[in-house]
Amino acid sequence: MKFKLVLPLILLSGLAMSATALAEDVFAKYNLRGGMTNGRTVIYNNTPAPTNVRVRSVDIVVTNSVGKPVPGAQIKVYTPDNNTTPWITGNSNIKGTFTFTPNSSKLGLWSARVQKSQDTTIIYIPIQN
Repeated sequence: MKFKLVLPLILLSGLAMSATALAEDVFAKYNLRGGMTNGRTVIYNNTPAPTNVRVRSVDIVVTNSVGKPVPGAQIKVYTPDNNTTPWITGNSNIKGTFTFTPNSSKLGLWSARVQKSQDTTIIYIPIQN
C-alpha cells in the first residue's frame, strides 16, 4: 500500500522539476553604436559612450541564463522624460537582438523593459550625445 502512494508522489515531483527547468531567465544588455567626429564608427558594450561620440543606434541583446539568445522577447523602450508610455516597442530577433535609433533631442537615462513569458528585466541606457 505504501508503494502505491509513494510512486505517484515521485512522478509528480519529477513533473514539477521539469516545469521549473523549462522556465527561462531573461538577461539584457545594451550596445551603443556611435560615430566619432573623425567619422569612425565605434561600439560601446554595456558602457556609456564618451561625450564626443554621437549615439546612432542602440542594440538591446537578450540572453538566457547560459548566454544563449532569446528570440521573441517583448521590449518596451522609454525616454528619460517619460517612463510610463513606451517610445518604441518591438521583439528581439532570432539572434536575441532589438535595435532602435534614439531621439537625439532626448538625452539622459533611457530605460528598456524586456519580457519573455513571466520573466522581466529592466536595463538603463545612458544617451549623452
